[in-house]
Amino acid sequence: MLALRSLARALPRAGFRAAPIRTAQRQITISRPSILSRAVPYKAFSTTRVWREPAGDSDVELSAKLNHERELEVASRDSAALPQDLEDFLADAQFTIQDQPGTENIVLTKKFGNETIRVECSIADMNAEQELDELDEDDAFSDEPEHDPTSAGRRTINQARPGSGRIDVAPEDSLAPSDRGDTSEAIDSPSELNAFPLNLSITIDKGGVGATNIIAEAQDGEVTIEYVHYLPRAELIDPRTTEAAKEAQSVYRGPPFSHLDTELQAMYENYVRERGVNEQLAWFLTRYIDYKEQREYVLWLENMKKFVDA
Repeated sequence: MLALRSLARALPRAGFRAAPIRTAQRQITISRPSILSRAVPYKAFSTTRVWREPAGDSDVELSAKLNHERELEVASRDSAALPQDLEDFLADAQFTIQDQPGTENIVLTKKFGNETIRVECSIADMNAEQELDELDEDDAFSDEPEHDPTSAGRRTINQARPGSGRIDVAPEDSLAPSDRGDTSEAIDSPSELNAFPLNLSITIDKGGVGATNIIAEAQDGEVTIEYVHYLPRAELIDPRTTEAAKEAQSVYRGPPFSHLDTELQAMYENYVRERGVNEQLAWFLTRYIDYKEQREYVLWLENMKKFVDA
């Protein structure tokens, strides 16, 4: 055994090291093509080939349902065009409407002497009211006392706003159509009155003199003023810069409208009504908001179907 070990130690060290080196070189030479052959498909997959998972069963079912809902909505409308009575109102009241598809807001503008009148509202008010109605229906099944509609900030027809100086009238004693002023000709039945409050932002802009921003509510064929704000520049009503936003926050805008002298309230109501913000406008907005909401829902269905099918 010792002789064998001595023999191994006597072998030339250079020759002992050469064999493994040559063997390693042959192994590298042999294995390199194998490594490259496995790398090529991976590279092609990650950079040049687009792989897509096929649509699942839920995609196909959802797309078909969206299309079915769209067909039902389109079939329920006589026409996508604006109804003629709404067109007539815009022409008679000399309002121009701005309504961009895919958005919630609508804007009415007109000129009145040296003033620019701007009325803004949103279909979001309709959706919010529907959510409140659903909550009210859930409350009806509880053991709590009967829900008071005024507790959610909504009033029954002819119920006066607190501090407005008006007299409450019970629903069963509601005004007859002949007592509703000019709206009796436009509204054929009480069901055409909007049961939800529609928030209005009314701007009267006199250029360099400043602007008045009136926050109001349209409901049941009536426009109710809540605040009358004065601002030195119309840009401060909807500030687009940080500096303008800071300036707008520091402006004293005035007290709540109901805190004003009752005679002053009446004068402001006539002032706004003379500029076209009246019962006819409240009726128009009621109809138009419903018209726009249905168009936006159809567009939403179309966009969702395109997204699911992509």
